[in-house]
Amino acid sequence: MTKPTTSTLEHNLGLWQKITESLQDVFDAHGVYATVALEVARSTGTTAVTGVVGLQGTYYDVWLCDENGRLRQTRWETSKSSFEPLIKAGKITYLEKLQQLPTDLFNSELWQLPRESILAIPLPYKGEY
Repeated sequence: MTKPTTSTLEHNLGLWQKITESLQDVFDAHGVYATVALEVARSTGTTAVTGVVGLQGTYYDVWLCDENGRLRQTRWETSKSSFEPLIKAGKITYLEKLQQLPTDLFNSELWQLPRESILAIPLPYKGEY
């Protein structure tokens, strides 16, 4: 991984400050995931997806937020989420849609969202801060 530039570090610090400020009055896990999706989407100008595995690992509660701050919550079956490979990677992962198997694209809730690619960051991320 290349060393982050000063502007990247400032941008990331600003994002974390926004998330921290937004979470001051949030007292439940669902609010945390919704807030993170909202602030990441606004900060990056992209669609952000956050998810947390549900009871017995059979589903994920998922929050989708577009760059304009429109937020919605949904539930994806674990088998159709496509989160597992991203979580198991344990690192920032960039995947292009055209490099995926057609069956993976067709059966995946996650891969229905992007036109071109996904940048995944499992949290907590054990990278450089």
